Amino acid sequence: MSIDQQNKSNIALLRVREFLFFISFGAFLIRRLFTDVTLWHFQFDFFWDFREKMEMIYDEYIPIVLLVCIAFMLFTTVPKLTRIIAFAVLVVTGKMVSIANEDMHMYIMMLLIVAAHEISAKKILTFVIGLNIPLLVATIVASQCGVIENRIDPGRNREYLGYNWTTTPMMIYSYALFGYLILRKGKITIWEYLLFNGVNVWFFYKTNTRFAFLLVFLVLTALMIFRLLREHDGPVLLIRNICILLPHLCCIFIYGITMIYNPCIGVMAKLNRLLSNRLAQCQYA
Repeated sequence: MSIDQQNKSNIALLRVREFLFFISFGAFLIRRLFTDVTLWHFQFDFFWDFREKMEMIYDEYIPIVLLVCIAFMLFTTVPKLTRIIAFAVLVVTGKMVSIANEDMHMYIMMLLIVAAHEISAKKILTFVIGLNIPLLVATIVASQCGVIENRIDPGRNREYLGYNWTTTPMMIYSYALFGYLILRKGKITIWEYLLFNGVNVWFFYKTNTRFAFLLVFLVLTALMIFRLLREHDGPVLLIRNICILLPHLCCIFIYGITMIYNPCIGVMAKLNRLLSNRLAQCQYA
């Protein structure tokens, strides 16, 4: 086989692999972020059948299709022993966790990570946003119009917006927004800043999800400040380096304070309450 024929064959396999990957990824997202967590099935009988079919696809077909994707990937990329070992460890670990938990989620997650190798991150982010946002908007609108149930938690005056958990719609919005910001390389306009924060405020008003609200607000604000500094020849390099270090410093801080958390210490008990019992939960985890 000539080099041109080999290249054409690899391109064809790549296209087939991408198609199978996005079909599997789409089914995974629909099951995890739509059929499994929304209240549509309580309102429409046909949704029960759809939900059961998605469960069957999730458990029986997605792993097989992703394994085929991985096989195609191994044929179309330069083999590296370290990469193969790393991929094998991920898949085996995911399988062991899924067996222990009696849930396919971790196994499929690991298969998706491996199958996504050398597939454009831009395509993946665009796909996630294009799939999740319409389903999110449809569910919220249906809950506000009375088409499906909109549960309310009177304790904190939180609306569920058609989902099983009050935090789920805000979570979907946040991840989609962060994906969009990555696609935009953090360069947002003032109108985007106001629009996204307006939606953020609306979600906070409806669901009272404090941390997600603050996270979205702080990320958007940091990007706007960075933009202003860049336009006025500010210390961009210094701030960029600080931003690179911040996640690592926060991780070390969170891990440290979790390990030393003691509910008998008054200050830590108050901090735990302020953080919605996160310190206790993280220590337990």
